[in-house]
Amino acid sequence: MSVDLEVKINEADLADLMRTLSSMPHACERAARRAMLRCARKMSSETTKNMSQSLKIARAVMRSRLRIYRKNEGMAQKVWLGMNAIAVSRLGKATQQRNGVQVGGEFYPKAFMIKKRGQAVYIRHGQGRWNFGYLVKEISEEAEDALMRAYGQADQWLMDILAHEIEFELGKL
Repeated sequence: MSVDLEVKINEADLADLMRTLSSMPHACERAARRAMLRCARKMSSETTKNMSQSLKIARAVMRSRLRIYRKNEGMAQKVWLGMNAIAVSRLGKATQQRNGVQVGGEFYPKAFMIKKRGQAVYIRHGQGRWNFGYLVKEISEEAEDALMRAYGQADQWLMDILAHEIEFELGKL
């Protein structure tokens, strides 16, 4: 089924429409720039949420691993995620036990704390006197999975946010 539409526009309305459309490229550019930034922030927050749920780590620790960089004067955004291992001492309050260290809800056997070096948790790597290092938790696989899950939804988020931003710009005109 098709419908034929007929529109009658007087010259004053046509001139007003031409003025609106001439200012639209800047408005559309502003809307697109804001939509890209908001989409990058949403992607960052969703990645943080997914990582903290899968790793059972506080979001504040994960948030420090995510950065958003502006590229191409705001028309492109880069979401950077640090995938290096996290020191266990950042995951909660560490307490020395007889057989290891308790951090948050997890127990690490044969780990130890050195009072002179702060609240860091260490583990031996060999038999020498100074052969020890920080006890770390690997996050690379979970981080990549969380980022890819958020990346899969980014197109839909961008279209929704862009529609809202264009409506906002049209409301200002």
